[in-house]
Amino acid sequence: MTDTLEDVADRMAITELVHRYARHVHQHDRRDTEMMASCFTKDAVMEFDGGVSRRVSELGLTGPNDPVILRKVDGLDRVDLSTTAATNVSVELHGDTATVENMAVTTLVGERDGVPAMRVRGLRFYDEVVRRNGEWKFARRRHSLLWAFAPTPTGAGE
Repeated sequence: MTDTLEDVADRMAITELVHRYARHVHQHDRRDTEMMASCFTKDAVMEFDGGVSRRVSELGLTGPNDPVILRKVDGLDRVDLSTTAATNVSVELHGDTATVENMAVTTLVGERDGVPAMRVRGLRFYDEVVRRNGEWKFARRRHSLLWAFAPTPTGAGE
């Protein structure tokens, strides 16, 4: 089957959605929670490891404080800096809906018990996206931790 120009444009828009989320999920220097919230439908659900599902509206993406998903990560008491690189985006189009799978590597720097600490995590996301008013958004985003390790940052504890 050959993709039409519209299919190619849809795949590009969905891939940009994945990258926009990655760019804003932990960008503490930007604190652009409204931009991150714009990645989701109003009734979107985020599912974390262990099957814990929460409505995105409960995650505090548009409030004055850091969103819940930015405050703490397993292995860190606080997240101060991070980067997320989204890769291997695979899109299956179904008209105005699509299923998406992608991988990501996230490096998180913060504190654990008052000492500088770092976590590096490999993630896989399984997404259901929808086109609403001509724009692709996440309706459901499932976050799956594949692996993680905690290297010691240079100068930590010195």
